[in-house]
Amino acid sequence: MTLKEILERYELFKDSPYLPVVSEMLAYAYSGTLDEAAKLDDQLPSTKTMLSQLVAECKGKSVYTNFRKLVENKVESDIEGLKTLSSLVTHSLIQESKYKYYRLLTKELLGKLQELIA
Repeated sequence: MTLKEILERYELFKDSPYLPVVSEMLAYAYSGTLDEAAKLDDQLPSTKTMLSQLVAECKGKSVYTNFRKLVENKVESDIEGLKTLSSLVTHSLIQESKYKYYRLLTKELLGKLQELIA
């Protein structure tokens, strides 16, 4: 992990409950122990974790039901799959307005959407 990557993590997670983790990562980075900083990266949520949390928060909404269909390959058409991903992007953006680090998930979802459109 590079100093640049650690600074990027700090910017994304500084206004979240993960501030102590990214602050410690930054301290290690500035003291020259990037390996120790990289070990702390595992304490930050992955995009998979963020997606699980996002889907759980959508329980009871149509996006939840449609996402389950997408995961189970039971969508009626490619358009339905695109609409589901688009809805997840919207919900991720809503979370991003609270927690900047959801930008990581938004980018990943947009990438998947781009793949399906291409």
